[in-house]
Parts: sequence; structure tokens; C-alpha cells
Amino acid sequence: MRLLLLPGMDGTGDLFASFLRFLPPDVEPQVVAYSRERPLGYEQLAREIPIPSVPFAILAESFSGPLGIRIAARHPGLTRGLVLVATFIRSPSPALVRLAALLAPLIFRRPPPAFALRWMLAGSDASDSEVAEVRAVLESLPARILASRLRAIAEADVSTDFAAVAAPILYVLGTRDRLVPSTVPKQLQAIRPDIELCSLDASHLVLQRKPAEAAAAISKFLVSKARLPGS
Repeated sequence: MRLLLLPGMDGTGDLFASFLRFLPPDVEPQVVAYSRERPLGYEQLAREIPIPSVPFAILAESFSGPLGIRIAARHPGLTRGLVLVATFIRSPSPALVRLAALLAPLIFRRPPPAFALRWMLAGSDASDSEVAEVRAVLESLPARILASRLRAIAEADVSTDFAAVAAPILYVLGTRDRLVPSTVPKQLQAIRPDIELCSLDASHLVLQRKPAEAAAAISKFLVSKARLPGS
């Protein structure tokens, strides 16, 4: 079964490494990486994503949620399942995100301190090596790229696209996520009452902190709901 993986705000796909190790052999991951040099919005990214020619499922993490939803809505004949991880259909805090975008050159001028990465992304129980991995990925990106992605989040609203998705949907959330409000699943359920929810004891980086548990839940969903060839 083909699984198209769309990364979080870093856009590199590097942070999927631990999660990929726990996927079963019959899952064929196709990890997408975004440009590190060109500041692209959701619509531009949607046009550049290599869409498989065979039936596939989508996993869209954090920043990429609106992008995954848009792709699923536009390719109903090929998209057999949509997995949303710690993400949203519209910006949770538009004003705050716009401010963060403006301050990005200052915020990312130096490597983010470990306590900030633990509070925002990795969780207070994250190991030094886990924090270092996140920091290294963020350091590899120009501040202007991160700022452009924050601006895209601030303007995001894919409610209409979400309602148009024909494929079954799984939403994976971390119960200790400080970036995506706990009210988001209810917003999604109001539009799609049939959405499946998977709650894991994790911070915003659900796939990185609970890779085995997340892989098991997602694999079960792909087999039981997406019914991709080979599943």
C-alpha cells in the first residue's frame, strides 16, 4: 500500500525517521520534502507534490494538514484514506501566528533553546538526543522559509475542502499538544461525524515521541478503512 507522507513545518521529512521504522513491510512510504530555498504557500505546494498514479493514502502532519486535505479533495479517485496528525483545517490562532511570522528572523536567528523546544514541540520528557534532532532540522532551514510557512498557517482555511473529502479519515492527536487546541477534533467531527480519533499521550510531535503506537494505529486504519491494494 502506498502512503504519501507530508511533513510538519520543517518540510524536510527527516523527522519521520523513527516513525518509518515501525511501519509494517506492506506499507510503501513516499516521503515528500519541500523546497528549502523557495517560500511556497499551500497552493504552490499542492501543485508540486508528486501524486502517485496508483491508489494511495495520505499522512499529513501539523503544517501539512491543510495541504493533505486539499490533495485528498482534489484526487478522490486515488485517495483511499487520509491521516491527519496534530493539525488543523484553519489557523488556531491567526493573530499569534502572524506575529510569529513577523518575528521569525529574530526567533530563528539562533538555535532555539532546549526548554523552548520541549515546551512547544517535543514535550518535557523528551531526551537530549530527541531535542537535538529537532533543533538540527530547524537550524537547516532559512528563517524566511519558516516565516513563509507561518504566514500560510495564519491564512489557512480548508473547511470546504475537508467537507469534500470522500476518503475515510483518521485524526491522531497528542493529549499534551500545546500548539493545536484540544477543540480541533470537535471542529472536525462537526463536519465529518465519521472521522476516527486516536489519542496518544504525547506532545505536538506525536509521530516522533510515540512512533510505535502511532504506526500501529495508522496501520490498523489503513487495513480496515483505506483498503488499499495489498492491504
